[in-house]
Amino acid sequence: MCYYQIPETLNPYDHETFEKYQGDFFSVVTNIETGEPEYIPIKDLHTEIEAIRASASLPLVSRNVPFNGKLYLDGGISDGIPLKKSMEDGHTKNVVVMTKEKSPVGRIEKDVDKLTVLYEQGYRDASDCYEELLRFLEK
Repeated sequence: MCYYQIPETLNPYDHETFEKYQGDFFSVVTNIETGEPEYIPIKDLHTEIEAIRASASLPLVSRNVPFNGKLYLDGGISDGIPLKKSMEDGHTKNVVVMTKEKSPVGRIEKDVDKLTVLYEQGYRDASDCYEELLRFLEK
């Protein structure tokens, strides 16, 4: 549903804009045979969407995801915040956006009101530091 029906039918993804993006976009996955992280470059969401799906497939909750002849699960298993990889790739400024806050809202929360409050708080937090973040990135 999340990787096919929504982006292809219900709320179509803007593939044209994605294809114009000049930067790098990686899906971080865990190879289930080696236990090591792999950083899969994503250039085409039509053909590489399974790498994206693998990057969000939790153990015991999701099935192993096949991609290019290997089986993968969530990259957070082996490299939760891939700062080392980013620095190895030459990036000197890194911004980490935390998506899990400390309240009772859990990973599989279904309460729409709780999720809405959390979303709105995150949006306000990002807005509050937006100018400071731009100054940091422009230096």
